[in-house]
Amino acid sequence: MKKYKGKGRPTQNTPYEMVEVRHLDLQCCLNEDAVEEYKKLAGIYVTNTAAEPVTLNQSAQYYRDEYLVERGFHRFKKGHIPVLPLFI
Repeated sequence: MKKYKGKGRPTQNTPYEMVEVRHLDLQCCLNEDAVEEYKKLAGIYVTNTAAEPVTLNQSAQYYRDEYLVERGFHRFKKGHIPVLPLFI
């Protein structure tokens, strides 16, 4: 394909360069087994609680009570032992 250089309408003497044009086709297929395996595992919250079923309220409470390092800093900044300003 010719690609003309410069502005305006090309004439017989307008310089051009030859450009290669490629067309690509893509085909895909869905791996049904992998999708079903993902659906089984999606949304699972892993915990070390007992094997018997846990209610939604219990699981939310377990999630809220999990140990977080940042909660220890709260004691020093605004909790029982206020140390302000504290730069961490």
